[in-house]
Parts: sequence; C-alpha cells; structure tokens
Amino acid sequence: MQKSMTPEQFWEKVKKSEGCWLWTAGKNNRGYGQFRRMRKNTLAHRYSYLISVGEIPVGVFVLHKCDTPLCVRPSHLWLGSQKDNMTDCAQKGRLLALDKHARGTRIQRAVLNENMVKTIRWLHERGWGTTPIARVLGIDRPSTIDHVVNERSWSHVL
Repeated sequence: MQKSMTPEQFWEKVKKSEGCWLWTAGKNNRGYGQFRRMRKNTLAHRYSYLISVGEIPVGVFVLHKCDTPLCVRPSHLWLGSQKDNMTDCAQKGRLLALDKHARGTRIQRAVLNENMVKTIRWLHERGWGTTPIARVLGIDRPSTIDHVVNERSWSHVL
C-alpha cells in the first residue's frame, strides 16, 4: 500500500517566500498543486491546511486569499462553502471565465481573438484551406480553423 506523504516530505516540495509559498511538484489541469496520497489525487493546498490548521469538514472548500492556485501558505488559506467560493470568484473578477454563456475572448482558455477570426474567414473566402491557415497563424489544430469557418465557434463575430 502507498504510504501517506509526511509533512516533512510535503514542505520539501514548497518554495517559501515573503508572499506566497508555492508548491513545486505536480499540478492538475486547473493549475492547482496536486500529488498522489494513499492512491488518491490530493490537492496540495488542502493538505497544507490539514497538516497546519486542522481537519476540513466534508463538503467544505479550502479557498485562497491570494488567488494563487499553487500557493500552500496556511495564512493564505481559509475554509468556505461553494457559495463563498463563487462570491470570492465574482469579487476578484474571475466569474467571466466560468460563465457558461461567455463567448470569444471572455473565455479564459480562448486561443483566438476577434481579429484572428476575421483573418481566418478572409483567407478562407480567398481559397485557403484550414491546414495552411492554421500553420500561418500558429494554431496547432486545423479543426479550430474549421470550427470558425463553419461558424460552430465565434459565430458572434461578423
């Protein structure tokens, strides 16, 4: 059976500074520190809170005052509900990134911008294929271009 990470082993993977204490090992796809503990993925900031402050009630979130996903400094962490998390998110101006109706550059992970979309459509109207357009614009996936051309994405841009 896999051993649990000791607090000493945990803190060896943290870069401490005057501000945030940053987790330097693995992270998940949302940018939060993460590691395997007893065959489960464990968020580093939750483990930091657990070993530094105490138990985390079931269903309670460990939130960041500093808004830095890799931060594990106990004084930057606080417990809250899902509602607290969403209120904090809105107050810090991050709610747009979570808006399921957001379009274009209001989507945090957007690869394109409106000028690029107009250029894609202009080139396509002049006979360019999706692969050459993607290559010229430095886009990894020609399917991104195809979605723009066929208005499956960025349909709000004229």
